[in-house]
Amino acid sequence: STLLARPDSKEPFRVTGPLIPSQMAARSDRERLSRHPGSTVSRAKDRAESAAFLQLRTQARLQGRPQTNTVLAMKQRARGLPGRFLPTECGHLMGSFVPTIPVVRHKLACRVFCGTFAKSGNVYVSAEQQDAIKIFDSTGDRLRLRRTVAPRETGWAILDTAFSPCERFVAYSSWSNCLHLVTLEGNVHEALPFSDDLGHVCAFSLVFSSTTRELLCGGNRNSITIYDVFDNRVACETLAHADDVNAVAYLDDSSNILCSGSDDTFCKIWDKRLMDGEGLARPVGWLAGHQLGITFIDTMNDGRYLLTQGKDSTICLWDTRKMSNTARATPAAAQHYDYRWMSVDDLPPRFQHTPSGAGLVNCYRGHAVARTLIRARFSPLHSTGQRYIYSGAVDGSVFVYDIHTTELVHVLRGGHSNAVCRDVSWHPRLPWLVSAGWDGSLVEYRGAATDGTRASASAAGPAGDASEESNDDDYTDVDESTIQDLEESSASDA
Repeated sequence: STLLARPDSKEPFRVTGPLIPSQMAARSDRERLSRHPGSTVSRAKDRAESAAFLQLRTQARLQGRPQTNTVLAMKQRARGLPGRFLPTECGHLMGSFVPTIPVVRHKLACRVFCGTFAKSGNVYVSAEQQDAIKIFDSTGDRLRLRRTVAPRETGWAILDTAFSPCERFVAYSSWSNCLHLVTLEGNVHEALPFSDDLGHVCAFSLVFSSTTRELLCGGNRNSITIYDVFDNRVACETLAHADDVNAVAYLDDSSNILCSGSDDTFCKIWDKRLMDGEGLARPVGWLAGHQLGITFIDTMNDGRYLLTQGKDSTICLWDTRKMSNTARATPAAAQHYDYRWMSVDDLPPRFQHTPSGAGLVNCYRGHAVARTLIRARFSPLHSTGQRYIYSGAVDGSVFVYDIHTTELVHVLRGGHSNAVCRDVSWHPRLPWLVSAGWDGSLVEYRGAATDGTRASASAAGPAGDASEESNDDDYTDVDESTIQDLEESSASDA
């Protein structure tokens, strides 16, 4: 398929090509002009077009040679035919190994708020509530502790961490008027003051730009801030929302288009080039549909698709090409509801219906979001073609959804003993998933094929071998009976 820019049209992109279904064919100018952008029929057509385009896009990533049988493909590889696997074939083979088997449990000192793999997959960083930031080496068959960093000015908790694209630095935020920058190698630990307010200030979310020069963060002052790391100053601060900004993200590697999600239930799209640095910028688009605040944003890094996790226990998938250019209606906020100690079931029925809005592609429900800013992400591009969406939950489980059908594919239960699973990270190239929970543990899950076959030792790493080179206080092997019980539970839930 081909994307063509249409500067003279209200629709900035037009999809053409022999594989495009009929509902995505180009409309005539008369039909397009007669179409009302705010009507229910129009939104339904936009949603169908976005879903069809996303399905074609994901299938193209996973479509390799005619041979798609895993066993036969491995036999041909062993015989030297057809030679090396293509990247699309690797994606198809690896995509059949969803990490559902708990292998190792690392026990830390206190609640774990964050845990993510670096883009290369060679490093994993976890952040405990107040105690430590731990840097793990993930080049082997399991996580191995490389270094422990003592955080500064944590306040109540460390709320977010971010890798620089060069993977030399890790930034973290907390209840402080300073961000902090730590080197993966060496002892550099530098404070980055992003606010002159010495009161109750924090950054809930932060992310590096593709050049490592800028840090984008959103916090409790209803604003988004761009911090210049090289010049050690605030480059731009914009009053973005009517409530706390819980999530920020860049839409692609250009780092010019960014998005923010807030407790005012809006996700807004911004163009950094239109920001004047004086807080007077206007968003270029709105994505409205959640009934409660947004806790996290993840993007496909293609400039089009993103997901938002909401306090209404709903994940929404959006197409930014169909977003609204004006805020047509301010959503009604749920009065007297606090997700930190109340359940979504306590909401009135009008706040529990399925979200709808311009740019919405799909909704995913089944998990519960409460007590903290639980995160959801796209599965890796290299190994799965981003065909899944996965999320933590308040009961300690990990939920994996099919991005096209919205069906619940797997539920990984029992990893955190009914404690909150706040963050989950999928290795960018291997069937390896690590969840971080409020029971003070990191749980590693390895891949199993759809027929129940375990992944190989090089990818999955047997738990027995890991015990020979580590301290028994750092991890616990998960026994076979527990693995079988969890596998049966996941299969029945799915």
